[in-house]
Amino acid sequence: MIKAVRAERSERSEWSRSTLTVCVTVLVCIAILIGAWTWLRPRIEATREHARLAALADVLPLALYGNDPLTDRIEVRDPLLGTEQPLPVLRARLHGQPTALVLQAVAPNGYGGPIRLRIGIHYDGTVRPHFTSEPSHLSGALHWSDKDS
Repeated sequence: MIKAVRAERSERSEWSRSTLTVCVTVLVCIAILIGAWTWLRPRIEATREHARLAALADVLPLALYGNDPLTDRIEVRDPLLGTEQPLPVLRARLHGQPTALVLQAVAPNGYGGPIRLRIGIHYDGTVRPHFTSEPSHLSGALHWSDKDS
């Protein structure tokens, strides 16, 4: 009987140690993930911002603005833009003077889904369109850029 009690205590002790080991391991992993996120977050945000500005480069050359067109924006609604949803109009300025606008429009009935059109309208009247499609099985099939405009 004493051996049975000792064996039961030993099993409980082993189970407690295993549980404690798992809990400590989980807490250490959570701490590592939180630390990595805290350390990498500024880099992630900077990369996202760089990607957004790089996406504008097709319709809005860097030489045309000194402001941040991603934050200098207004929202417009017009059925002629292809949707009832508000769409952003990004405003480019150089030395406080307007130099260009970037509009977005949508062709909702594209073959592979909605086709988004980003249109750069420069102050001198130059128009630079850039077509993109929604991600689908045709990724890249509807991607076109007019770099000669």
